[in-house]
Amino acid sequence: MTNEFANPPLESATCEFRFMPSEAWDMTLPGLVWERVKERYPERRQDTRFETEISQRSEGLEHKVTKTDWLTMYRSDVDASIQVSRDRPLVTRGRPYPSWAVFRQEIQYALVSYDSAHPPKALARVGLRYVNKLTIPRGTIELEDYLEFYPASGKGLPDSFASFVAIAVYPYDNQEAFLRVQLSPAPPPDEQSTSLVLDLDYFTAKPPEYDLAGCADWLEAAHARIEDAFLAATKPSLRAFFE
Repeated sequence: MTNEFANPPLESATCEFRFMPSEAWDMTLPGLVWERVKERYPERRQDTRFETEISQRSEGLEHKVTKTDWLTMYRSDVDASIQVSRDRPLVTRGRPYPSWAVFRQEIQYALVSYDSAHPPKALARVGLRYVNKLTIPRGTIELEDYLEFYPASGKGLPDSFASFVAIAVYPYDNQEAFLRVQLSPAPPPDEQSTSLVLDLDYFTAKPPEYDLAGCADWLEAAHARIEDAFLAATKPSLRAFFE
């Protein structure tokens, strides 16, 4: 995942800010953001997405589907974009991932541009997410040979998996932030390999006070914890494939 690897397994990095709802919002505001970033992100497109939110109620789980309109500002030379929906700027970077220093600079650039176009009231949530594709040149593997985070079968269950999803959520800072770790299979590049997706999503339960300097400090801490989690979830035998 980190830039120290010659062949890093990172598939995508995403940073999302969610601000408290603003009554002044309208769909001309994403265009104002694009006016500020179009020198770096000259292409744009609009699309509508349906998002599902699951919440716990006293009577059980509640599923809520909402429709959101997005403006995506992107570059054609690299897989990089700034996306804006109502009170939500989102910055993404795919392969090839340059470095944390470069991605952090793009996040700050997008946030400053959004702030100048539509100064937000307060943060509701901040998240930093890294999705890694781990490819092992072995057709059949034992997960415990390469990973510290993996599903385990108890006595009486088969030793192998046809499919699986392992998920854990870890609290930080007295539950002011959480790290969601998910491991699942992925299509391998060939029959002689095995691929897994390690998804690391660090997000706030209690967001910091909104100011650009405070967000920069939060991003540094979040990235450090994601890097630590990647190293803790993988073994040197796996990381050797990326070096």
